[in-house]
Amino acid sequence: MKIVNYPIPGDDQGGELHLYGDASAKTIVIAIPGYPDDQSVLAPMAEHLASTSSAGGIFVGVTCFPGFQVTKTKNWKNHPTSGYMLEQVVSCIGEAVKKLRQESTNKSSKLSAIFFDWGAVLGQVWVNRVLHESDSSLQPNDVVLLDVLGPPHPSTKDNIPKAEKKTLYEKVVEVLYRLVLAAAFFLHSRGLATLAKCFWIVCFMILGISQLGPLRDIDTKYFKKKGQNKPIDLYQFIYMAYPYYYLFKDAVFNQSKTFASATLPADLNKTPVLYIYGKEKNAKFHSNTSLALLHQQEKEKKNKSKAIGIDGAGHFFFTENQQKAACFEAIEKFIVTTK
Repeated sequence: MKIVNYPIPGDDQGGELHLYGDASAKTIVIAIPGYPDDQSVLAPMAEHLASTSSAGGIFVGVTCFPGFQVTKTKNWKNHPTSGYMLEQVVSCIGEAVKKLRQESTNKSSKLSAIFFDWGAVLGQVWVNRVLHESDSSLQPNDVVLLDVLGPPHPSTKDNIPKAEKKTLYEKVVEVLYRLVLAAAFFLHSRGLATLAKCFWIVCFMILGISQLGPLRDIDTKYFKKKGQNKPIDLYQFIYMAYPYYYLFKDAVFNQSKTFASATLPADLNKTPVLYIYGKEKNAKFHSNTSLALLHQQEKEKKNKSKAIGIDGAGHFFFTENQQKAACFEAIEKFIVTTK
């Protein structure tokens, strides 16, 4: 594994891209997780993809949101206390892709993207924008979204299938935990770190007891094991919630339409999408309409787009104690398939 840097707002060398595989491979992949993960959560997947000999090999670059990385040399406290606005994070994704393309020695290699959690939210924003730019080398040929899926693109008007509506319980679960995280970050950013920590602990204790949190035991076990292997500062955990704060701020004050751009690509024939999600959660982080649309694309064989729901798996369905093998196999097959 090789580490290279790329610019983020306020620091020309602030972003870290972890590279796996042969730089001459015919396929390159940008992989980005979300809250509250650094590159390590996708490292096993990157190692697996980089080891494949399918379709001329795969060269993978894994990065994370600014301030999310946990290392001895990079301290999250050196990042702005106000975090990073959604637009700034989208620009970071673009810079990471540019760096990956520069590191690749195969200038005709095809680009794929893998986005997880908040990486999927802002990754979809980046995809929809870069598809309209002139440099085609930075445009992904296909996209893999893990456990988070936005609505259909606004231009998708015809033949949208009917979808099951979300229950009131699911809607409440989706709003509550996001609101708690946004409020905790707000307090932290105002210098009230201890209050933010107490607020976070009490609120998530209540959500857990009342079963109003989004995750179930299968994912809480993952967090406990992760905390034992790689302890994380709770204050950083709260700091990393800045996307939730800016999500609500944008929604309330209409300061930006960034979140509104987190949709499927307009043309799934040009940019097909694989969506994989774990079913073992109190609320699903996807648009039911987009889910139905992807199922329709697969059924009618319009392109290689498809959606896969994994039984017995939660939000971190691709990790060691969940459905890692099935997930890795599906992603590899999707990426190396041309149609």
